[in-house]
Amino acid sequence: MSTPPCRPGLVARTWVESLTHLEGRLHVSPEAFAVWLPRDYERRLGENPFDTYGVASHHARPSSTSRSCVRQNPQAFTRFDARAAASRSTTRPEIRAVMREWQTANPMREPSVP
Repeated sequence: MSTPPCRPGLVARTWVESLTHLEGRLHVSPEAFAVWLPRDYERRLGENPFDTYGVASHHARPSSTSRSCVRQNPQAFTRFDARAAASRSTTRPEIRAVMREWQTANPMREPSVP
């Protein structure tokens, strides 16, 4: 049995759905909730291509190569690798270079002095 991917839209959907039970300024009507799209949730919560790439390539993809993950969810690496590749393919080359630099950066390393 494979684990479904974590999608910010699902978390947002749960969060916003809980607002339908509130009164006052935070209330969201059930009718308005019914027509919102998952991408709307993600965008409104701050989802952006940099976080998508970071999660897919820097965290989820390497984590999915562990023995336990391969045994329990063998499709994970392929899924996260494809998501990272899709993110790279829709990003301008100069931004891709920064994303790669961020991915390989080691903030704990002392800067080299010439």
